[in-house]
Amino acid sequence: MQVDLEIFFEEYDYKRAHQGRNMNGRTSSQVFIEGIKFKEHEETILEN
Repeated sequence: MQVDLEIFFEEYDYKRAHQGRNMNGRTSSQVFIEGIKFKEHEETILEN
């Protein structure tokens, strides 16, 4: 069972692109490494 779980997480985190908010088709591991990218106008709102 542990092996099956590890295979699932490998697929989910490193191979499968996600369509959620701010994911932009990247995998979970890419988002973790690169960080979430905000649109330019959202960044200016956060700075003010």
